[in-house]
Amino acid sequence: MELRFVADMLADRELTLLGAHGDLTPEGLRRELDAIGPHLRRVPRSTWEEYLKRVEMHPVAGTEPVELETTVPLWTDEGPASRRARVRLLPTGADPLYVARVTGFEDALPLTESFVRQADGRASVAVSDLQPSPGENPVPPRWRPALRAVVHRLVIGDYDGLERDGVIFDVDVPGQDMVKHWIEQQPESLVDLPEAAWDWSNHTPAWHGPGVYTVNVSMWTATQGLSLLMLEGEVFDNGGDDIRVQVYSVTIP
Repeated sequence: MELRFVADMLADRELTLLGAHGDLTPEGLRRELDAIGPHLRRVPRSTWEEYLKRVEMHPVAGTEPVELETTVPLWTDEGPASRRARVRLLPTGADPLYVARVTGFEDALPLTESFVRQADGRASVAVSDLQPSPGENPVPPRWRPALRAVVHRLVIGDYDGLERDGVIFDVDVPGQDMVKHWIEQQPESLVDLPEAAWDWSNHTPAWHGPGVYTVNVSMWTATQGLSLLMLEGEVFDNGGDDIRVQVYSVTIP
């Protein structure tokens, strides 16, 4: 999730947040991206799937808790970019969650021919064949009405209302909005969750207190049905009918 977020933010030149938490300022990031040449765009979905199969994480010596380093591919209108972003993942204390920090850029190794063919859509892997895995711990039935209501408000575009209610954040803040921006970047329209959606949901206790749970719910779209788009947030369960939802992102992990 964190690596895809970095790649998408670089492609979209949403550099304020990356610059605030990385080793390069927004202006430094902009200079690096300008030097790559052709117009950047988001890494194709099939390419990203292949990248995740190959990605290597390297522990950073002398860090405790252990930080990890890797590189993130970039994509241009002409295909794979000549440079990659170096990214360091810092543990948050909530395993397996990390904060991603861009530490620089380096020359990219050539991609294999099969890798590029997949990215072009000429290989056998089709986007419609890719689906999230069923959840291991589907969210409990008592939370589902609250989550379904939030998703419905996302479907109808009630972003301002959700922000006023404390459900989502930074709707109109460039580089920090993690919900509206990413939903509107998707080519397909969201639809309300069907009953089957809960089979692809997950929940785990959050790290910062009892009665707080991390939730992940796969979203559904008008033409694709079950999609790779994921809602990530927390449920605050205080007993009885006191159930509150906060959504931190709706994007492709």
